[in-house]
Amino acid sequence: MVDIGNYEVREQAFIKHFFLKNYIETLFFRLAERGYNNITYVDGFSGPWQSNDDKFQDTSFGIALNAMQKVNAHAKSNGKTVKFTAHLVEEDAKAYQELAKIPEKYPELSITTYNDDFLQVIEPISRALKKSNYRFIFIDPKGWKIDLRKLEPLLSLKNSEVIFNFMFDFINRFTSHPGSSVLESLDLLFPYTENWRHQVSECNNAIERKNLIFELFAQNLGRVGEYEFVSQTEILKPTKDRALYALFFATRHQKGIKEFRQQQVKALRQQSETRGETKIKAKESRTGQTEMFKSANEITSNPTEEILQSQRDEARQFILEIVPKKPDNVLYVNLRLETAKRYIVKFADINQICNQLKNEKLIEFPNWEEGRKVPHPHYLVQKP
Repeated sequence: MVDIGNYEVREQAFIKHFFLKNYIETLFFRLAERGYNNITYVDGFSGPWQSNDDKFQDTSFGIALNAMQKVNAHAKSNGKTVKFTAHLVEEDAKAYQELAKIPEKYPELSITTYNDDFLQVIEPISRALKKSNYRFIFIDPKGWKIDLRKLEPLLSLKNSEVIFNFMFDFINRFTSHPGSSVLESLDLLFPYTENWRHQVSECNNAIERKNLIFELFAQNLGRVGEYEFVSQTEILKPTKDRALYALFFATRHQKGIKEFRQQQVKALRQQSETRGETKIKAKESRTGQTEMFKSANEITSNPTEEILQSQRDEARQFILEIVPKKPDNVLYVNLRLETAKRYIVKFADINQICNQLKNEKLIEFPNWEEGRKVPHPHYLVQKP
């Protein structure tokens, strides 16, 4: 369990770990059920940092190891054998002293720790991962100085997914920094985009600038690992409506993007609730007056729900634009995937939107089966 009580003054880390736990636990259970028997987790910047839990359940690697332990026990109870392996890397010598104690706490897992720069151990980790049949990679650097190209041996492995914590607030502030060393280090994050800083400088406002930076990084991350699907979820500052960082998720599988959207919506709602409570506490601390409301969301409209509704509305419009008129058609599985790639909508939301459009006679499914309540992935879709 990710306990908010362990995250005082670092609520943004709670949201990150809330998302990570829900996604990774679901992934490991799904993989074990589908017959994957050698699953590996890689954490490139493990720490631990500011942990308030003796089992490190408020750290990324602790969350992953506990998920592995849970799935391993479940598999054994069903007569299955799944080998779980972890590679944990931390360069800081003091933090590594704590990290080195981790393997003995999880004797049923195969854990290797490294006191080294993550980029320096990419090759040996990549070789070790070739023995696995699925890999989940978590990259959470403390800054932005990481050469994306050097991750290629690791990210290009098939049957892998990655979450990369993109430190947007730092990067956004330094895109026009005069220091050549800073600019060179930023360029390493966008190795396949020429003149990316010039493109960013041409943006008309902060939102356009942020969206472009996200788009360009997604393109570069996707290219280095040959990932078909790359998306991100923003983690906002605890009391300010500005992005602190973004978790970029990359996968080659439709089920990956489906589960990402599912957990993203859940995490955004949790973030809204947590930030609402944090804002009230901050106001109480500043004024010395106790508020009658537990959350700022009880006082004003909830911006997260407004964003999610806006995304559903945009997804509906996109569907109406992309579906061709008959006799042409498109497969529903492709339509749903293209919609989920672009908008923060769950597959269930898209099913609901399309069912509504069908009832409004704005789209039709010529091979819809009687009695079916939601579209089948292989139905044809067209406008009347």
